[in-house]
Amino acid sequence: MVNIINDCQSNNEDVYDKAVILCQGLIRSHPFASGNRRTAFITTRDFLILNKTRFGVKSDPKQARVMLGIREGYYEDKEIKEWLKHGEIRTFKRS
Repeated sequence: MVNIINDCQSNNEDVYDKAVILCQGLIRSHPFASGNRRTAFITTRDFLILNKTRFGVKSDPKQARVMLGIREGYYEDKEIKEWLKHGEIRTFKRS
C-alpha cells in the first residue's frame, strides 16, 4: 500500500488522476482478504471529497460491475477519471 501512496504523491496531474491511481492500486494489489473493491470505492470517494472535489458516482450496487472492470483492466485511465467526475462509463463486459 505504500507504493500506491507514493505513486499518488509523485503524480503531478490533477486530483482525479491521483484518485484513479488510488482506486486501481487498491483493487489490483488486493491488500485485504475480502472487500477490496468496496474499500477502493469508499477510499476513492473520501479522497476526492476531502480534496474538495466532486465525486460524481452514485452509491449504487451496479457500481460493483465497474469496480470489477477496473480490476480486470477493462477500462482506460481516462474512462475511470471521467467516471469519477460524472458517474458515467461504458458497461463492463467480459470477453
